[in-house]
Amino acid sequence: MSGAAELQLSSGQLQEIVDAIAAAVRPTIIDLGGHTFSGDLVDDVLLIPESTRKNSISIRKGTLELPPGSQLVVRGWGVRLEDVTIKGTGPAGRRGGLGYEFRHADFTSFLWVDGGGVSLANCSLQFQGGTTVMPQEDDVPQKGPEHLAAMVEKGGSLEMDTCVVSAGGRTLGAGQGTSLSLHKSQLHGGVAVRDGCQAKLSSCNTQAASSKGLCLLVTGAGTRAIATQSSFDDGQGGCIRVCDGATADLTSCTSTRTIQGYGAHVDGAGSRLAMRQCVLGPGHASSCIHVTAGAATDLVGCECHHPLSEHGLCVEGAGSCAVAKQCVFRDTPDDCVVVVAGATAELTDCRAHDTQGIGLKATGAGSCLTATSCRVHDVAVSGIVATEGGQLKLVSCESYNCKVGQGLWVQDAGSSAAARQCKFYKNDGSNVYVADAATAELVNCEVLASVNSTGMQAKGKGSRITAKECKVQDNNIGAIVVCEGADADLAGVDATNLFIQDAGSSATARDCRFHGVKTGACVAIGGGCVVKLRSCKMYDARSSPGLTIQGSGAKVSARDCRFESNHGDGIFVSDGSAAELVGCKVQGNGSSTSIEVSLQAKVTAKGCSLDKPVHAHLA
Repeated sequence: MSGAAELQLSSGQLQEIVDAIAAAVRPTIIDLGGHTFSGDLVDDVLLIPESTRKNSISIRKGTLELPPGSQLVVRGWGVRLEDVTIKGTGPAGRRGGLGYEFRHADFTSFLWVDGGGVSLANCSLQFQGGTTVMPQEDDVPQKGPEHLAAMVEKGGSLEMDTCVVSAGGRTLGAGQGTSLSLHKSQLHGGVAVRDGCQAKLSSCNTQAASSKGLCLLVTGAGTRAIATQSSFDDGQGGCIRVCDGATADLTSCTSTRTIQGYGAHVDGAGSRLAMRQCVLGPGHASSCIHVTAGAATDLVGCECHHPLSEHGLCVEGAGSCAVAKQCVFRDTPDDCVVVVAGATAELTDCRAHDTQGIGLKATGAGSCLTATSCRVHDVAVSGIVATEGGQLKLVSCESYNCKVGQGLWVQDAGSSAAARQCKFYKNDGSNVYVADAATAELVNCEVLASVNSTGMQAKGKGSRITAKECKVQDNNIGAIVVCEGADADLAGVDATNLFIQDAGSSATARDCRFHGVKTGACVAIGGGCVVKLRSCKMYDARSSPGLTIQGSGAKVSARDCRFESNHGDGIFVSDGSAAELVGCKVQGNGSSTSIEVSLQAKVTAKGCSLDKPVHAHLA
């Protein structure tokens, strides 16, 4: 400090420091010589007054032992404490600020920066006593004052470098123009930023076990916190909360322990949390990240996991949204990512795996999950799910190795899925399952090798699968199954087989190929079903006809189709069903007849080419 006066103090009395500060007429360095200073203070305050705005004060190398109920108040600027330990017991006797209210709780503070500016380097703040009350995730009003370790308000500033706040409450910054700058510090009571304050944390370790609350609270429009390479752990009301229009930007931060609550909770319209290369795994039955009430989060390169957490990412409520890129969601007891009650989420190049629930889920009217180049695998239930009116938009995604459920599951009226260039394979249930009046559209997708079920299945009245230029092969039971009144619209599909059953079920296939089925026909139609085949090929059924129509009321219209090289007949029609064939070719099949007609069935053929006779049984 150029041109500063230097004072050596050794009396051990706090009042001597107060008197030296008050008497300073130019920049002053007060050297405590490693001694401990204690004793009574006038008005229970160690005051650095406003007059030091012109005469900066530096206090070095010693311990300030505040008497019970006292506090250190800074109103001046250019104040610096270096290698100083500040001890206090309390609660502090005076309120910080003007009796600031937060959820009906006033504040008291051991260190009160009242519009001034102070920097601490290599300092230790050791505060004890009082009943620490800390707002948590619920909205229950707190009783009594909240006792803080440090409070900054009225445009003041607090800088900490390599400091320790060991106990006694959190560090709070409040008000427009107020700032906190914390570097390489350990903050055992947590940090709160509100009402327009700006805060920066770098390489800090923030814990809230002693304050029984949040590690980081950012609240109020215009309030912002920026944190890099910092940790937030042991929160009892969650670790990180951004609310009421505030914003926070975290880079290379962690939140891997929480006593209860969320890893990060973002709530309220205008609230926003951006995280880059962060790791969250709080545990204890809450989500790693929870976005609600119109808030937003933007995640890049983050990892969310914990065997006790509910979800990796939960986005809830109309107007709430999340954008995630190159993130990993894993090892949760419930769904990895869930979008609920009208919220939206966009995921790009993300992974969801090894959960005990679902990988990606959109549920509730208006909820929409968009995923591009994402992989979902090794989950205990289903991979990607839409229910209760939720919507899925998938591009270049994969869902595989689901241990019990489906690769893609769309259920309930209003629920829908649109998939482009996706792969659904090696799932224990159906690779694609659409039920209860839901709809799905697949374009240029691969649906392969279901372990114990179907490739695609549409089930229930109003359910509908639309598939274009898709490959559906090597599935255990059937490639494409339509049942219980569902419908399918297929174009350019390459599948092992198509199976339509139950009255009211229907399908239309254009320019499709059905081939290579080991058991049963390439296309099998049950009673009461209506099917249209246009320019399709049915060939290489290993043990049956190319097309089988069985059951009263079944109707098939085939135009410009080919039935070739099947083990049995080209076409088998029986049990009161009907087929209308126009311009079809039936040739090279293994049976001695091209078409077998029996049991009051009816076949009409126009302009068809048959290489073998038609065999009709009389009723």
